[in-house]
Amino acid sequence: MAEIYNDLDSPVVLDTCVPLARQIANGQQVWGLRSQLYGYQRRSIAVMIDRELNRMPVQDPSFVTVCGMRGEKYFFQPSTMTILCERPMVFNCRGGLLCEELGLNTNHSMTSDLLKSSRHWENNHDPWLDSRHDRPTS
Repeated sequence: MAEIYNDLDSPVVLDTCVPLARQIANGQQVWGLRSQLYGYQRRSIAVMIDRELNRMPVQDPSFVTVCGMRGEKYFFQPSTMTILCERPMVFNCRGGLLCEELGLNTNHSMTSDLLKSSRHWENNHDPWLDSRHDRPTS
């Protein structure tokens, strides 16, 4: 597992991310959180929020970039042995896992993510997350 973990890249906040994710990455304080977040926590939270809110297609992560003998780029899908000249696009799915080393305040990161997300959903009504249907009628 250590080899797999060490080969994974740290999350990168893209220029095309949603404004809420950009605000967090740029240091905006998370409402309801008294402590400050570290840079790596801000990046992780920003990427997680962008993944939840961004509806733009992304490059298929199951394809690995390989170089040909003359330096040309190809995209290889190991499970199907498919080789393509262009990486296919897929729609970004919601959800994910926060996988960081133990002791890096992952609970703190998730709490701030939940706080920031809850403020977003309060201000931007989403019928899939409508809590009014869960309240008692009397």
